[in-house]
Amino acid sequence: IDVAYFSAAVMAEQDDDQSTVVVGAPDLAVEIVSPADTQKKRNAKLGKYRRAGVKLVWVLDPDDKTVT
Repeated sequence: IDVAYFSAAVMAEQDDDQSTVVVGAPDLAVEIVSPADTQKKRNAKLGKYRRAGVKLVWVLDPDDKTVT
């Protein structure tokens, strides 16, 4: 995940205020497409995010200037 957003509710459940590791799925994951990404790799990543419980995923393609 290139960018992740965690809600205040998820952050309130964290045990260690100083940790940089968040337990739980982000509410929003942003994946930025790189030239080396294939559609197969991208689909595999999106499947992992869904299975992990990510509620919303944005895929940014800087070459096409699109967000899916």
